[in-house]
Amino acid sequence: MGTRARVGARPRRSPRIWRNCRRRLAQSVGCTAQCSDALAECVRARGLRQVGGHAHVDNAVQEQQRVRISVLGPTEVIANGRRLQLTQQDLRVLTALVAVAADAETDSEHVEAYAWHEPPSPRALQSSVYRLRKLLGDDAIITRRRRVLLNRERVVTDLDEFIDLAGSDPLAAPRERGPLGAALGLVRGAPFDTMAGHPAWADLRGRWADRVDDLIDAMVHQVRIDGDVSAAIPLAREHLSHVPSSGRRWMRLIDLLASVGRRADALRTVEQARASLNRSAANEPAPLLDLLERERAILSGAVTALPPNDHNEHPPPLGRDAEYCSVQRALDHPDAGAIVLYGPEGAGKTTLMNAVATSWTGRGGRVLRVAGNERLPSTFDELAEALASAFPRIKEVRNDVFLLHEGLRNEGRVLMDPTLVCIDDAQWLEGDALTRLASLWRGAAPSVRVMLCLRPGTAAVERVGLTVPFHLVEIGPLTLEATSELLRVAGALTDPEGVAVVHSATQGNPGLIATYLQLRRRSSSSQFSLAAVVEQRLAALHGAAQRLVQLAAVAGPPLADLHLPDLLALDRVEARSVAAEAIESGLVVHTHEGVRLADHLHEVVRGFMTSADRTETARRLLALPFAATDPAAVLARGRLHLLADPVDGWRDAVAAYGTAFDLVNSFDTARRLAIAEAAYRDLTEAGAPRSAYALVHLRLGLAAHMSGRVDVGRNELETAYCVALDAGDASTAVHVVAHSSDATMVAVTDVGDDARALVALWRDNPDLSGAQRIRLDAVAALHEMARYDADHGARLARAAAAAARATGDKALLADVLAMVVVDEAAGRDLTDEAVELMALSRASGRTDKLAQAAMYQLCALMRNQQATFEHPLLTELAMLAERNPSTALRLRHRLVALARLVVHGHRAEALDGLSVLRGGLPSRVPPLLERAILTLESVALAPEWREIDPVRFVGDPAVVPLSAPTDVVLWRAAEAVGNGSARRAEQALRQLNRSVVAGRTSPLAITRLPLLALVVQRVGSRELAAQHLQLNLSQRGHDLSMLPAFHLGPTDLWLSLLAEVAGDPSAATLASAGAARLSDLAG
Repeated sequence: MGTRARVGARPRRSPRIWRNCRRRLAQSVGCTAQCSDALAECVRARGLRQVGGHAHVDNAVQEQQRVRISVLGPTEVIANGRRLQLTQQDLRVLTALVAVAADAETDSEHVEAYAWHEPPSPRALQSSVYRLRKLLGDDAIITRRRRVLLNRERVVTDLDEFIDLAGSDPLAAPRERGPLGAALGLVRGAPFDTMAGHPAWADLRGRWADRVDDLIDAMVHQVRIDGDVSAAIPLAREHLSHVPSSGRRWMRLIDLLASVGRRADALRTVEQARASLNRSAANEPAPLLDLLERERAILSGAVTALPPNDHNEHPPPLGRDAEYCSVQRALDHPDAGAIVLYGPEGAGKTTLMNAVATSWTGRGGRVLRVAGNERLPSTFDELAEALASAFPRIKEVRNDVFLLHEGLRNEGRVLMDPTLVCIDDAQWLEGDALTRLASLWRGAAPSVRVMLCLRPGTAAVERVGLTVPFHLVEIGPLTLEATSELLRVAGALTDPEGVAVVHSATQGNPGLIATYLQLRRRSSSSQFSLAAVVEQRLAALHGAAQRLVQLAAVAGPPLADLHLPDLLALDRVEARSVAAEAIESGLVVHTHEGVRLADHLHEVVRGFMTSADRTETARRLLALPFAATDPAAVLARGRLHLLADPVDGWRDAVAAYGTAFDLVNSFDTARRLAIAEAAYRDLTEAGAPRSAYALVHLRLGLAAHMSGRVDVGRNELETAYCVALDAGDASTAVHVVAHSSDATMVAVTDVGDDARALVALWRDNPDLSGAQRIRLDAVAALHEMARYDADHGARLARAAAAAARATGDKALLADVLAMVVVDEAAGRDLTDEAVELMALSRASGRTDKLAQAAMYQLCALMRNQQATFEHPLLTELAMLAERNPSTALRLRHRLVALARLVVHGHRAEALDGLSVLRGGLPSRVPPLLERAILTLESVALAPEWREIDPVRFVGDPAVVPLSAPTDVVLWRAAEAVGNGSARRAEQALRQLNRSVVAGRTSPLAITRLPLLALVVQRVGSRELAAQHLQLNLSQRGHDLSMLPAFHLGPTDLWLSLLAEVAGDPSAATLASAGAARLSDLAG
C-alpha cells in the first residue's frame, strides 16, 4: 500500500541494536533450526554454501560464482571466501550498483548520482569500475553504452536472498517462522548503512528500514499466533529499543503483556511508552490518547487473557487454499485496507468468508456479520444500528457517518481483541450505505477490519474502489482437481470422465456443482451434465408441474402461493399438489414469499423452452395482480414486457422502469441508480432500439448527479438528450429536459445550433397538442437562456408558464416551471415562477423540485449580493439536504457552513470541518468540488488573499482535469501573476473577459475567475481587475449555481478585497457593495 509517512529524520540505529534483535530471533523465538533450514534452501537455490554467518560460493556447484555483496548493514564484499578491504568510495559504487539494479536504472548518470555526494569528475566512475574489476574479476561488472551493471551470473547479494525469503510484496510476507527468521538473520545493521548521510539515499534507506520493521512485526505476530506469547514479548520489547517513537508497537507490547495477565508489567510499559512518545519529535496526540485508554482498560480489569491461536484448526474450504492464504495475509497486515472477495454468484465467496471468520474467532477475535438483500436493500441506519449493538461504547450514531467514525475509532482503541466486520452480498446494500460504511475503515483503528463479498458487474465494485483502499481476492472457478475432490468427498463420482463432464458443464462453479449434486441424488439419469439431469427431472414431471417450473424460471421473483391456482388453472388442492411435486424434484424451492426456481437454473430451464413458450408464459404472468407501489414488483414487470412482446415490448418496459424509478424516494439515489442500471442491462439483452435508452440515460444521470458524481451525471444527461434528438422523438426530449434541467442546464442544451433548430421545427408542427407545444416552448426558452439571448429566453419562459397556468393542468405547469426555473439562470426575473414551483412541489411532495426552486431563489439573491448566512432559505435547504447525506445538495450545505466559519474568522474550526468533510468523500471527487474545498482551505490557511499562491490556487492543468481550453489560459495567467509578469497576466485576463462575454467558459474555470481578478491587481491594471469581476458577477449566471459556498463566503471576501483598491473609480460601486455586505455579516 506504499510507504508510511515519516515525520522528521529517522534515528540512526547502532549495530548493537541489530545484533540484539538477531539474538532474540535465535534465542527467544527458538527458530534456529527452522531459520537455518530456510536459509540453506535459499542458498542451495542460488548455488552457494554457508561459511560462518555468510553464504559463499560453492565451487562444486559453479566455479565462476564467487562474489557476494552484503548491503543490509555496512557494505561488505566477499570474494573467493575472503572479505575484501575496499576504499570507501569503491564500497559506495558497489552499493549504488546493487540499488540501481533493484530499481532497473542502470545508466551511469544514475550510478554517479547515488555514489557521489557531488558530481564527480568525468572519469571517476570509470576508474572505480577498473579497480573493482581487478579485485572481483573482469566479468563481475558489465559496461555497455553508458550503462553499468553487476553480472548477476557471478554476483549475488543479500538483498536478493532477503527478497527470496520474505517476498517482494510487503503484504505477502511468509507465514512460517523459518523464512521470517532466515530473512531477518541477513540484517546486520541499518540497510545501506554505508550511504548514511547521502540525501539521494534517504527515501530508499527509509523504505528498506520500514520493510525490516514490518518483517519483525510479522515475526512477533507469527510467534503470538503460534501460542508462544512469552517468546513474543522480549522480541517486541527489543524491537522497540530502535523504534521508540512507534505508538503502534508500544500498544502491541502492552497488549501482549496484558493478554498473559502481567498487569503490573503492562502498566509499567504504559509509563515507559508515555515518556518515550513525549520525547519523540514526531509526537502526536492520538498515541497518547490510546495509552490513556489502554491504562484505563487494564486498571478496570477489562483485559482478559487471549486463547492460544492455531490456524491449522480451521482449514480453508476445498480448493480455496490460495485464496484463503491471501485473505489471511491481508488480515495480518494493518495497511491492506478492506478485503474484497470478488466473484460470480455461487463461486463460494460466502463459504470462504465463513471459514475466515471461524479462523478469526479462533485467533481470539470477534466477528460482526451484516448482509445485503436483493429484495430489500439495507440502509445505512440498519448497518449503523448493527455496529452500535456490537460496540457498546458507540452511543447514538443515527445516520451520521462522522459520529459513527469517531465512535468506531474510540471503540477500537480499547479493544484487546480485534474485530472483523463481514459484509456478505454487499452488492445489494443501499449504495450510499456501502460508500459511507467503507469510508469508516480509512480512519478506524487497526483493530477493526472489514471483509466484503461482491459480485462482478455491479455499481458496488466501483463505489468501493473509489472510496477505500482494498485488497482484492478474486474467487474464480474450481480447478478440475478440486472438482474431482469435491465430488469424491460427496460420494457422487469417481470416474475421471464423469468428473470432467461435470466440471465442464458447471464451469467449476461450486454453486452449480452443489445444485447438480442435489438433483443427482433424486435422479436416475446416467448422464453427468447438469443440463441432462435437469432435462431428465423435467421429463419426469407431470404437465402442470412442468408449467410451474417454467413459470418460476421466467418470473424471477417468487410466485405467491395464492396466485398458483390462477396460473395453473387448477383449484387450490390441485395447485398445492403440483407445487409439492415440483419442489420434490429439486427444481424449485419454497420460501416464505412463495415458490421460486432453484439457484443457478434460470438459464438452463429457459434453454428448454421455445420462444413461443417464453412469450406465452410472460403474458400469463403479466395478467396477475401485482403491488403497483412496490418498485421491485414494477421492475420485474418491465422484464416480463420484454419477453411478452419481443418487438414493441420495450415501450411498456421503459414505462415500467420509469414508474419504478419514480416510486423510490427522490433522495434515495442509490436505489434509483440500481434500477436504471438494471433497466439498461435488460434493454441491451432484449436488443431494444436506441431510442429506448434515452430515458434510461436520464435516470442514470439524475441518480449519479444527486449522489455527488457530478461529472458522470452530466455525461449521462447529455447522452439522454442527444439520443432523443437523434431519434427525432419530441416527447422524449421534452421529458428529458423536464426532469434534468435542475441537475445541469448545460448538459441538455450544449449540443449546438442543430438542437435549437430541431426544437424550432418541432414547435412548428401543426399537429401538436396544446400541452406538448407549451412544453416545447419551455425547452426553447431553456436553450435561449443557456446559450443565446438570455432576456428573450426569460420572456419565452414566462409566456410558457402563463400558457400552462391557463390550462388549469397543475402537472403541466409543474413540468414547465421545472424546465425554466434552474439556478444557473438565477436573476433572470423568474422569481415569481420559482415561488410558484415551491408551492406546487410542497403540495405534491416533490422534495427534489422544492430544493430546485429554493436553490434558484438563493442564487438569485447571491447574484444581487443580497444573501446572508442567516437567510431562511438556507435553513430550508439544510433540512432538505439532511434527507440524504450523499446528495450534491448536502455537499453545498456543508460548504456553506464552512464558508460561514471562514468569513467570521473561525479558521481553525473551518480547517477541522474540511478535514472531516474530506474523510467522508471518495478518494476521487469531481474537479469542481475539489476546487471548492481548495478555495476554502486556502482562505482558511492564509490571513490575507495576497498570501495565497495563485498557481496553487488555480491548479496545474496537468493535475486538475480540464473541462475547457480556457482553463489552460487561466493557469497561464495565474502563473504570470505568481512570476510578477504584468503584461502576460493582463493579456490572459483580457482573453478571459472576452470568453465571459461570449459565454464560452467552463463551470470549472468560472469558479476561478474572481480569484484572478483580485490577484492580478498585484502586477496588472486595477481597472481591468474590477471590470473582470463585474463581468463575472453580472454577465453570466453559471458561477452562481454550482457551489453557493463560493458566493456566500469567498465572494464577500473578493468584494472586500476589491474595496481595498483605493482610487479606482470603476470599482466604486462594487467596493461600496462589498463594504455594506461585510457590515451586514459582522452585524
